[in-house]
Parts: sequence; structure tokens; C-alpha cells
Amino acid sequence: KEDPINLISPDLIGASVISNNGKNIGTLVDMMSLPAHDVYVISNSNNKEVLIPVVPEFIESVDYDSQNVIISPIEGLF
Repeated sequence: KEDPINLISPDLIGASVISNNGKNIGTLVDMMSLPAHDVYVISNSNNKEVLIPVVPEFIESVDYDSQNVIISPIEGLF
């Protein structure tokens, strides 16, 4: 796994966010730095924004070349 500390980059805006079981979650539209940790702002198919903490428990991998972010599903969000 990559270190999530290095996963905050403007190059990721527009990346597809996909669960580790292959479900399309949405598009990465923004990033925010909060006191506890950084978060990804994901716009889902209903145009609702979901915040995903950028921590190893949720972010499995990031592929800059294919513009894909793979996440572990978060109970109750998806």
C-alpha cells in the first residue's frame, strides 16, 4: 500500500473512485486538510458529496496513470 500522506495531489482531481469490489463510487472532486487527517471529496452518481478520510483503513491504492482511487467500502456510505 502507498502512504496516504503522499496521496494529496491536485493531479488526482477528476479521478474515478472505485471500491475494492469493483463498484464505481464516484469522482474525486476536491481534497481538504482537516486537523485529524486529509479527506477526499467524492461526488457520487446522485451528485451528492461524500467525504472519505485519507487513511490506510479506507484508501487501498491510487493509480496516477489510470486516474483510479481504490477504496475499502465504508459501512453505511455506499
